[in-house]
Amino acid sequence: DAYMFLRFIRMCLRITCVSGIWGILILWPVFASGGEEYEESGWYHFSMANIINGSWRLWIPTIFMWLQTFYVMFLMNEEYKHYLECRMEFLAKGDDDMHPQHQYSLMVERIPH
Repeated sequence: DAYMFLRFIRMCLRITCVSGIWGILILWPVFASGGEEYEESGWYHFSMANIINGSWRLWIPTIFMWLQTFYVMFLMNEEYKHYLECRMEFLAKGDDDMHPQHQYSLMVERIPH
């Protein structure tokens, strides 16, 4: 359980880092240069609030989110494949700390007379 939890945290870190880096490199310049009629101040200068309605720049965040969604689905699929490999290995070999006979034993209790 702890191993898979650490793998999940690693996957979340990869998603966050990739989306953050690409968001800063691609989206911030698009958002910062999007206000021809008005300029937003503060952090709004780097958000979609700075893009004018109907601008072609609205397509860039849309495409970015589609690509980000495909990337997340790819990572989740890879982690699921790894989970299946680990699960099948556990079901086939069992736990290292457990005696092999316990994997094939069945304990029956409270059998009526």
